[in-house]
Amino acid sequence: MTVTLDLDALEPRGRDVDAAPESWLHASVSIDGVAFNLDAIAVHSHRGFQYAEAAEFEDALDSLVIISSSDKPFVTIRLKGRDYVLLLTPSSI
Repeated sequence: MTVTLDLDALEPRGRDVDAAPESWLHASVSIDGVAFNLDAIAVHSHRGFQYAEAAEFEDALDSLVIISSSDKPFVTIRLKGRDYVLLLTPSSI
């Protein structure tokens, strides 16, 4: 399955948590009529380790190791000169 997203629809939300605006991007998406949150967390790598640009999101990345059965470094996409880890999660009811 291939999903194409309009990544330009992601809005800066870092200020919501007192971080740099572009450190967290967010959009709402619908898949087959079901609402989801699409979040992008800005990351950087140093000596083979991956870190969130904003410390506020480091715990979120660490939690992904548990729930995704994956390990850091995660695959990233490049947007506007930054590398981001994408998260797709169910929306609240």
